[in-house]
Amino acid sequence: MVTALTDELYGISLRGDVSELTKWREKNPNLPLNPKFTAHLRTPLHIAAMCGHVKFAEELCRLDRKLAKEKDTHDYTPLHLASERPSVCMVKKLLDVDTGVCMDKDEDGRTPIYLAAMEDRYKIIEALIKMKPEAIHIRYAQNETILHLCVEHDSLKSLKLLLVKDLPHGDAQSMNMDVISINS
Repeated sequence: MVTALTDELYGISLRGDVSELTKWREKNPNLPLNPKFTAHLRTPLHIAAMCGHVKFAEELCRLDRKLAKEKDTHDYTPLHLASERPSVCMVKKLLDVDTGVCMDKDEDGRTPIYLAAMEDRYKIIEALIKMKPEAIHIRYAQNETILHLCVEHDSLKSLKLLLVKDLPHGDAQSMNMDVISINS
């Protein structure tokens, strides 16, 4: 029976239907909202983040704020998944729940801002920087910066954003040093 209820929640998550979620929750108040779906063991919030169901994600987080910290088999949080996609609104909703996940690394050491840079999601990068400016300073792999990833993945809009961003003096100096190391 629990498997059938979990399957039902998975379907509701794919559709992103808040009223169905409310009904499901009323019928199953003691069941957790974090069952793991798919081969990657993703929660309903992971599914909502991937599908861009902002209202659904908002309701899930209202019911259980800890869902924003859940990780899948690749150590992706819902924010990692949302950062690869075009929904700035989804990213902002997830950041409203917990800005700390902005600094979480996946199994390859990438933070959400790095995934956004790899996909040239410059508006997502802007939202992430606004909430957690220090996220741009986390080093990836062999001491690479976010600027390295922008160049490597031809993310020119993101690179331009990062280079013209009005950052505090120390941040701007750090970014300039990163550009020098890219050009070397």
